[in-house]
Amino acid sequence: MKNKDFLLKQLFLFVVVGGICFWIDYGIFLILSHFIHYLLASCFSFCLSLICNYYLSMKYVFIGNQRCVKEFLIFILISIGGLCIQTFLLYFCVDILKWNIPLSKILANIIVMIYNFVGKKIFLEK
Repeated sequence: MKNKDFLLKQLFLFVVVGGICFWIDYGIFLILSHFIHYLLASCFSFCLSLICNYYLSMKYVFIGNQRCVKEFLIFILISIGGLCIQTFLLYFCVDILKWNIPLSKILANIIVMIYNFVGKKIFLEK
């Protein structure tokens, strides 16, 4: 039962940290998308929020067993996968489906959040 409680607490903390970083990502994205192409704005805002996400995730969410550099590299690689997924989904929703850009960004972020939790849970915790 303790593992289930720990997992629920960890998932809750992941959502809180993700929410904070989402607003950083989304806010920067909304500002930048008025000045540069929306996909470039999304990549830039994602990378900036990644710094905050790494710090908060490693401090409050995931129990790392590796040295800090190794954890960071794993975190970055998983996040690069998330960035690729987000960029594809954003492009697909906006350019193919002709959806609203801000709404598409939210949808892409939700999907990437699930990918990130599972990937980081598997590879950052042994």
